[in-house]
Amino acid sequence: MLSRPCLNLKSARHPLLILRLGNYRKVIPFDLELGEEKKIIILSGPNTGGKTVLLKAVGLITLMALSGLPVPADADSEIGFFSNVFADIGDDQSIENALSTFSAHLEKIGKMLNKAKPDTLVLVDEIGAATDPQQGSALAQAILEKFLALGCPAIVTTHYTALKIFAEQHPRCLNASMQFDTKNLQPTYKFIAGFPGDSFAIEVAASLGIDPTLIERAKELAGNQNVQFTELLKKMQDEKKKYSVSCYQNELKTHLLETKLQELAKKEEEWEKEVKIRRQNHLKELQQELIAQQKIYQNDLAELKTLSKQERKTFSEYKLHNIAVKNAEIQKELDKDLSANNLPVSNPQPGMKVWLSNFETEAVILSIEGEQVKVDMNGITFKTPVSTLFEPKTKTETTKIEPKVKANVAPVAKFELKIIGLTFEEAKPLIDEFLDNAALAGLHSLRIVHGKGTGALRTKVRDYLKKRKEVKGVGTPSPNEGGTGVTIVTI
Repeated sequence: MLSRPCLNLKSARHPLLILRLGNYRKVIPFDLELGEEKKIIILSGPNTGGKTVLLKAVGLITLMALSGLPVPADADSEIGFFSNVFADIGDDQSIENALSTFSAHLEKIGKMLNKAKPDTLVLVDEIGAATDPQQGSALAQAILEKFLALGCPAIVTTHYTALKIFAEQHPRCLNASMQFDTKNLQPTYKFIAGFPGDSFAIEVAASLGIDPTLIERAKELAGNQNVQFTELLKKMQDEKKKYSVSCYQNELKTHLLETKLQELAKKEEEWEKEVKIRRQNHLKELQQELIAQQKIYQNDLAELKTLSKQERKTFSEYKLHNIAVKNAEIQKELDKDLSANNLPVSNPQPGMKVWLSNFETEAVILSIEGEQVKVDMNGITFKTPVSTLFEPKTKTETTKIEPKVKANVAPVAKFELKIIGLTFEEAKPLIDEFLDNAALAGLHSLRIVHGKGTGALRTKVRDYLKKRKEVKGVGTPSPNEGGTGVTIVTI
């Protein structure tokens, strides 16, 4: 129930027809809105087309709702509060009271006009009928204008063309009709909002078997203008049918498209799951292969201790070198698979947390200088290319994948370390780790790429290397191998 006087009925049905037919599905539903934008509905259409039945259905449903009873309409229907429901339906002519049909109607409407308020619902069947059509339609229009001035919602039925034109011209009125099947000349009892209806009196008479010559004469007497109006209404109703069919087809296509999109989304989800499972299986295979290589490496280290100095040198130069290279290849593929789920950072900003692909750890961006960014990695600040920045790994990735590699696989030695753009303080812990891993792998010749620049970083790195016990020599390669921008370390 709403506090404002209005109706928004969806799939509403006449309650008494439901009881009579014993099945609500046999009763044709209707949708009707009144009281918000449109204050008056002028309902037209053929005789026995269902106008009066709809009028009674609206009145009964409103009174049922006001009485706290469930109503035969969809749950999203809305019914506002009405202090009064006035109805003039049926023939109240009386010999005793000297009232004709026309005067009886006027007496009721007079009482309505005296008591009507904005929260009054007015229902009038055949307004202005039972008198001269021209004067009756004029009187009916004047009554409707008064109801509009009072602001009370109303539904009236009519056969008057003048009232249909009035509804079309007034912004607060709405034409509506009960649909008529012009092909089979039968009413469909469907409520159509927005279109006026024709009485189809001549057509109904023809369908009832009236003499065709009388039908033709009636058309002549009706006049060309009236015939044109009837034909126009037929055309409008036919267009309405075509439009409804088109809307239904579009809705069906939309539904099929949505269903197809859902199926594609489901297939995509299944495909992503399958890819994830394959990636995990591939990752396990890489881990197992890396562990196997480490075992071979450890066995070779044990064998190395039993060899002579010359044999050890040969062994180290070839076998351990090959193992380390193999480990590096596996680790490279492993790192690639581990970071497969990470997306490159599209718009790096200072303060943003990122994943460094070259160090396989998280860092925070400090500043951006063209294609280089300065980052803080666990207290160490240095510059790195933008291309090495990826979205941070999720907790699932870091807890489920990374620990397996770190727990079961020893660090893999590398032959080269790049520290270009770093200060010596930033590079020192990287150099320590680089040398430790190389020593563990039994490598002898290493490269540290520090760049040329002013030579300050090269000097500090070499001075530091000379202090390390495992370092036997420090040198400079040929110009085509890096020259003074590279330091060769022998351990």
